[in-house]
Amino acid sequence: MIATLPRGCRDWCADSQVNGARSSGVSSTGLSRSNLAANPSVVSSASGSYQGVGDYHAKNYLKDLKAFNESFNEPLAIAKQCMRQVDLDLYEFLQQTELQANDLIVAAQTVTWKLSAMACNSLEVLPTLLWIVRGSGEANDLSAVSEVHNSVTLIRKETQVVRTNYIDLLNQVRYLGQCTEICLDQMIMAEMPAPVEDETGLETKLVEKPVEKPFEKYLRLALVQLDAVCVTLEECSDFWLMLHNAELTFES
Repeated sequence: MIATLPRGCRDWCADSQVNGARSSGVSSTGLSRSNLAANPSVVSSASGSYQGVGDYHAKNYLKDLKAFNESFNEPLAIAKQCMRQVDLDLYEFLQQTELQANDLIVAAQTVTWKLSAMACNSLEVLPTLLWIVRGSGEANDLSAVSEVHNSVTLIRKETQVVRTNYIDLLNQVRYLGQCTEICLDQMIMAEMPAPVEDETGLETKLVEKPVEKPFEKYLRLALVQLDAVCVTLEECSDFWLMLHNAELTFES
């Protein structure tokens, strides 16, 4: 017997691979340039809201990250409460996922502030870099170029790690959804009456319409909340697009 999910809930089995996601914005290699170009918020946020060198939009993007954090953790907390009533193993897995998400957000904040600091430092050495480009710089001025290059290389690697961890988190939430759906199916089948044999063979006869058990309600609600978490991850917000755009820029 297959559990009937609430209308609008995802098919978790179809989401087993990241490339099979409903969102075209997330893939195993990140976001494509076409996806970034199709999202004007990346460009508008980077040009229309500029307030000063020191800001580097960090405040605006961190507001977006805060909204992402709330959209992620609120349904996850409800899913945890539901799972605690049914399956402690899945409950602990949800706790680990929550910690993993918190680590990801802290790492993303750190990279954002490093981007801001690098932007300030690069502007400070910009005159020296222009002198070098024009062939007027001295040999000892090359240290400025080396400093900027090392900063770019370091931050590019850190943004790659953040993107990889983001995709790992998405896959983990999808896996949790699959485990929850399997748990629901197993519990429903365990409640079904044993098959009886008659002239035509074995068949299961239900005397009356089965009443939904409390554990079913908990698991169905947990599935709905995990779906909301997946949607938050699949629909990349401006903050994550900004980080990936920075990674693509550094690679070019």
